[in-house]
Amino acid sequence: MFFRGLQNLVHILFVFIIVQANLVLAINKISLPESTCAYQSESGTPIYLAAKNSESLQKREQEDSDPLVHKANICTGSTNIDAPAKLLLAQNISPASVSYPVKQLASNRNEMKFLLVRDSTVRNSMRISENLKAACGYASLNLTIIESRDFESEKNVSDEYQTVIFAYEPHDSIDFSEKLVNFLSRGGNLNIAFRTKCRNICDIFGINVDENKKYIICNGLKSDRNFVALSPIFLPIASYNSSAINAKFAGDWKVLIKYLSPTYNPLLLRRKYMNGTVTFWNSDSLHSKEFRGLFLYSLLTGMEKGIMSVFNTTLFQIDDSPPPAYGVQKDIATSLGIISDQKFYEDYWYKEILDILEKDKIKPTHFLCFRYSGQNMEHLKNDSDRNPFFRNILKVIKSRKHELALHGFNHCSLVSDLFSPVNAPKLRFLKASLQSASRLWKKYELDGPGVYAPPNNKMDFSGRTLLKEVFPQIRGICGVYDNQNEYSETGMEIGAATYDLKYFNIPRFSAGYYPDPAITFSILNGILAHGLINHFIHPDDIFDPIRGRDRPWEFMKDSLEKLLMYFRKMMPYSEKIFTGKFLIMLKKYEADKVKFFMEKNRLIVQSQSLGKKYFFVFSASKPVSISGGKLRKMSFSNNCHLLELQSKCSEIIYEK
Repeated sequence: MFFRGLQNLVHILFVFIIVQANLVLAINKISLPESTCAYQSESGTPIYLAAKNSESLQKREQEDSDPLVHKANICTGSTNIDAPAKLLLAQNISPASVSYPVKQLASNRNEMKFLLVRDSTVRNSMRISENLKAACGYASLNLTIIESRDFESEKNVSDEYQTVIFAYEPHDSIDFSEKLVNFLSRGGNLNIAFRTKCRNICDIFGINVDENKKYIICNGLKSDRNFVALSPIFLPIASYNSSAINAKFAGDWKVLIKYLSPTYNPLLLRRKYMNGTVTFWNSDSLHSKEFRGLFLYSLLTGMEKGIMSVFNTTLFQIDDSPPPAYGVQKDIATSLGIISDQKFYEDYWYKEILDILEKDKIKPTHFLCFRYSGQNMEHLKNDSDRNPFFRNILKVIKSRKHELALHGFNHCSLVSDLFSPVNAPKLRFLKASLQSASRLWKKYELDGPGVYAPPNNKMDFSGRTLLKEVFPQIRGICGVYDNQNEYSETGMEIGAATYDLKYFNIPRFSAGYYPDPAITFSILNGILAHGLINHFIHPDDIFDPIRGRDRPWEFMKDSLEKLLMYFRKMMPYSEKIFTGKFLIMLKKYEADKVKFFMEKNRLIVQSQSLGKKYFFVFSASKPVSISGGKLRKMSFSNNCHLLELQSKCSEIIYEK
């Protein structure tokens, strides 16, 4: 019986092998369908390319008249490439006989991976590494963090990493020069994200440190225009007393950003070394979120090809709208003379500002705050508000079909442990205020709210508990991105809130009417870190001497138009949506998983669910073809394109 069973098993295996062989021969004789196609790399490894349905692709092409869009459907063998782009199909692509599923790419490609080295015994190294970890995480970069002692004990850097980031200052006694040379000789990228006077680094790369004055305090920055479009600026970071080394750099170094004070000292430098690239941050301040965007930009532009996921979205928010109206009289414009705040809002602000936003196709979210009486007990009696002024402004907002969100009642911060009679009443008054706001929301038959902005950017555990109880439908929380107070040391991070998984954070990067360097830098930081603009203003800014800067109304209005022009220039293809819609996008973004693969002149993107469909792609080489998506040139950099996925797998091929 045993031998008969064995004989049957051998016979089954033999038949299976014959069938498989015939199947392979049959596949070689048939042509692949349009929906799937595979191509060979130079090494002969099959690459799966997810083709788009030809009808839907043609429809998208007809809808998109942008001359900068580069389109090609490699998988069907057809092309549709706009003349200004002058893109040609790569000549070295040949059909393969077998179509491989997307999931096999991971085993066939060199996935883009980063290694960060830190010293957990040094506080600033930990702060920098945590900030850079967050930056890479939001950009979907595959980052591994190891301790300096583990890195120093290894003989070589693993081949799986294309980039090594130093977030600490190595000791002179540790000699890993041979390890770094070997890493760079095979085309690696070294990003030194912490100013260092370590001899084993300085001697290799041509950095001569002044032994008499090793460290100096620097502030401000000015960028090389060929590196990134950035105006000279003295940053808030200057208050952190950024420490830099006082050194002379060899002629091979190129200064990308330098300090404004002292003027001779460089902040960010880069040089080629053997087959690799070295990027040097002459600063100890990369723990600040103000530098997060520039760090990612320097990291990815230092690579032969770099890529990061982004939102590609513009949000605009109006706080205290409808605004408080105290009957204040002020001469705010030459043409208007002395005018009351209420008349100004009703006759000028809402019409003129909303027209400007509409012309730019901006979709503002108004954060409604009920009552500004300066009292906390009166409103609890009858849920009264500023009628008819309040009701009239609400009609204007609703007639424009704008979104309404919650900014509380009486501008009360949801903080129970502060006892100011106006801004932070005790817990029972906070609950009564929210309940009154809820009744008024229903009284005016308003949709939502799905989003909340805490007054004064303050909300503690008790406040969140009350908000969840009275307004259970709220899911999004808006606050300042880089803000420090007793409730937040670093400001608000984007995405799922760590304090409560019910909420998603939607941080604001900038505010005001004026496109001055400090504002535009904050906007640029949001763009480079997340591909996101989130800006807010107040209707009553003109009556505030600090926010309005005592400028006339015509000047403020013109300044806002210039600021919106800056939005268009930096993010010309962004989706302009309401904050509530962005909340849905944010949830999908966080749920998606993407991977990036590189091989010679190819860059491949894999997405699980297309929750992340936009990417900044950096390369000094010219793209010659793309499948599964489309590319657009970005204006803030000579080497950056915006990739929009149109399928779960996209491939870009570059000139050799």
